[in-house]
Amino acid sequence: MADIINGLDKTFGGAKVWSREGRDVNGEDSFRTARLIGTVRLEHSRLNGFSAISKGEKEDNFTYKVASRGPLRLGKKIDSYTRVEFFNGTKHIIASNDPKSGRLYDKYFEMISAEGTQTDRGTYFIKFSRVDPNDTSKDLPYTFQLQMGSDFKHDYETIEYKAKDLKPGEIPASADLTAGGLPSSSTLMEQGLSRMIDDAMANFGKMLSGAASLLFGSRF
Repeated sequence: MADIINGLDKTFGGAKVWSREGRDVNGEDSFRTARLIGTVRLEHSRLNGFSAISKGEKEDNFTYKVASRGPLRLGKKIDSYTRVEFFNGTKHIIASNDPKSGRLYDKYFEMISAEGTQTDRGTYFIKFSRVDPNDTSKDLPYTFQLQMGSDFKHDYETIEYKAKDLKPGEIPASADLTAGGLPSSSTLMEQGLSRMIDDAMANFGKMLSGAASLLFGSRF
C-alpha cells in the first residue's frame, strides 16, 4: 500500500517545497466549494493535503488537475470512520474506499498500490466524508498525497484549518502573501501553474514555505 512519503531533502538538491494555509468552509461543503490543491504531473509535481472533517461537519471536498496521463498513486493516513471517494470532472464517481462498492473499490485499491492507476488528463475531485453521516460528534483528521511516477521536482502542501468567522458556505478571501512563499513567474509559466496559483490566492490565506515531513503529525 502507498503511504505518506516523508524526509524531503531541501539542502542537497531536494524538491522545491511550496506550502499554503487556509480555512475550511463554514457550513455545508460540496463540489461547489471544493478547494483547489494544485496540479499533479508525471515525474514533476506532487500534492499533499492536511485537514480534518470537523465536529458537526459531514464532508470535505477538494479539486485537483492532472496535467499528463500516467499512473496516479494515492498515499493516505485516515481512520476507519472516514470515507474517501474520487470523482471525474463531470462529478461521476470513479473510486471509493468502501469495500462494498465493487469496481469502485477495485479502482481505489489500484490507486493506493505501489503501481498506482492509469489516469487521464483533466480535472478531478476528492471527497472525504463520514462513514456514518449521522455521527458528527468528533473531528476526523486526515492527510493525503497524490503523485505520478517515482520522482518529483515540486512538492505542494495545502494545510486547511477549521472554518472561522465565515458565513455558511463562504470560502476565505485571499490575501497575505509572505516572503519566500511563491516561486518565480518564470517557474510558474514553465510548470503551467500560474492559473493554479491565481485560484489558490482566491481560496486560501497566507502562503509560506515548509516541508511535509515537518507538518505531518504536528497539525492535529
